[in-house]
Amino acid sequence: MKSYTPYFMLLWSAVGIAKAAKIIIVPPIMFESHMYIFKTLASALHERGHHTVFLLSEGRDIAPSNHYSLQRYPGIFNSTTSDAFLQSKMRNIFSGRLTAVELFDILDHYTKNCDMMVGNHALIQGLKKEKFDLLLVDPNDMCGFLIAHLLGVKYAVFSTGLWYPAEVGAPAPLAYVPEFNSLLTDNMNLLQRMKNTGVYLISRIGISFLVLPKYERIMQKYNLLPGKSMYDLVHGSSLWMLCTDIALEFPRPTLPNVVYVGGILTKPAGPLPEVSYRQRAQKLSEIHKDQPGHPVNRTVYWIDYILRHDGAHHLRAAVHQISFCQYFLLDIVFVLLLGAVLLYFLLSWVTKFICRRVKSLWSSSKHSTVNGHYHNGILNGKCKRNGHIKHEKKVK
Repeated sequence: MKSYTPYFMLLWSAVGIAKAAKIIIVPPIMFESHMYIFKTLASALHERGHHTVFLLSEGRDIAPSNHYSLQRYPGIFNSTTSDAFLQSKMRNIFSGRLTAVELFDILDHYTKNCDMMVGNHALIQGLKKEKFDLLLVDPNDMCGFLIAHLLGVKYAVFSTGLWYPAEVGAPAPLAYVPEFNSLLTDNMNLLQRMKNTGVYLISRIGISFLVLPKYERIMQKYNLLPGKSMYDLVHGSSLWMLCTDIALEFPRPTLPNVVYVGGILTKPAGPLPEVSYRQRAQKLSEIHKDQPGHPVNRTVYWIDYILRHDGAHHLRAAVHQISFCQYFLLDIVFVLLLGAVLLYFLLSWVTKFICRRVKSLWSSSKHSTVNGHYHNGILNGKCKRNGHIKHEKKVK
């Protein structure tokens, strides 16, 4: 009897090859803690048959593994210098220097390194030949958006911080959604809502006029085509995976292409000290664990999902396709105001028209009797009978 086992094996291997994907991860040039999460994720992807590549600068230390491979490039930091740089920033902040000044210095180093990457023609051409299926961006270093644009590859955002900006597209009602770094809760009084609004506006202005333009200047410098803005690239992400959890966040509106995958590095907790603290921690732990599967498995599932569905564009809301005026319904406000103005003028015209008609009728009626005489010249109080005027006798 003929055996069909080889055919089944061939079919199985073909299915496995079809499902396997080449994924490139662009981690930030500093913050080594982010690499722990990405290495854990790379191991889980390896178990599913995917191949992961880390894009790292030369001299950055990372343990070798058969779960991932490395693509090196000459950057501005190695592991020693990046750690020393971050330590100096932390010392400056704790010594009283403005946090914003230090953050902008970090941003400058991000963009300098990004300039070196984008301008490295040999690096970009080598990456294009790899024909990656997906690129994972860490938004702490937004150069990943530019690399994805250069390679023409689908990309998703994996945020290892609490970065949930309005740029994602999800609504953020400021009455109960505290802005990141506002140090507020979802229960705010009038002054706190004013503070939350101020922090929100400052954040949006800072991102729009200080952060994103730095990367746009790099795109203009190297004439990246097709021409897109950084907002276009941020909005073009297939999926936003946030490494946080609803147990630690305030409830807020979200979108289908935004998923919470916090807890990737969680381990069983040891004994906890104070009683109230232990009870609170246990309650949060129960909420965090009461989810379908481990966060690593959920992350891999969503990565597989966008690979299976060619970027999963059906998850993306139309919020990125409308203008600022449409999003905040300013066009509707304009139409309503225009309608109110037209209604005002219409009612004003009708009122004036009615007043003129009434005045005309009143004037006509009043004009028929002038100074006690009729129009035919007959005095008031006298009547005409049979063509003769009857004169009243004077009363003596």
